[in-house]
Amino acid sequence: MSATNGSFLLAGTVSDEDAAVIRRMRRAGAILIGKTNLAECSAFWDSVNLVYGTTRNPHDGTRTAGGSSGGEAAAVAAALSPWGIGSDLGGSIRAPAHWTGVFGLRPGRDAVPLPAHPPWSSSAGVQMFASAGPMARHAEDVDLMLSVLGERRLEPAPVPCVAVFEEDGLQPVSRACRAAVRRAAAALSTAGLEVVPEAPPHAADLRRAGIFLD
Repeated sequence: MSATNGSFLLAGTVSDEDAAVIRRMRRAGAILIGKTNLAECSAFWDSVNLVYGTTRNPHDGTRTAGGSSGGEAAAVAAALSPWGIGSDLGGSIRAPAHWTGVFGLRPGRDAVPLPAHPPWSSSAGVQMFASAGPMARHAEDVDLMLSVLGERRLEPAPVPCVAVFEEDGLQPVSRACRAAVRRAAAALSTAGLEVVPEAPPHAADLRRAGIFLD
């Protein structure tokens, strides 16, 4: 199949083998429908490129589906497919899943084989922190996919407490988002977990210092 990574720089590139995650899905009986759109070189927050154009949000065509795995999130949200596979370094599964209303998981390091992402596949950051992961409309389906994609499943580790924060101090937060965080915190507390107010430190300093390529 074509493997342009959404860039004319890779025009004419065709994959000569399946990625490990696709081989595992095929072995489990999955039928590969096709590939979906993404940000050029998997590097932006919107799935827009000059090769295939713009991916729109299936819930509202005036809005973005996010990126970089936005085409996959949009396809799953529009019920074109029950499952999808994306990749994530700085939010490429999580952001489009959030913006289209589906479930997306960025597994921990080495839990799922990561397919090569030319031209970024050899970078240290991608090797250390990127991950391929499942996307679906139901959380149970994400768990089912992970059982196929993952090489091994570890027993859940005990969780002494859960940190919860409503804002990072950098941008406004809607009432709906605040309410959702509070409902989640209440549910965790009801389940017997200790919930503590905490937030990642130095958010503004990190934003000023960071250059995020997704």
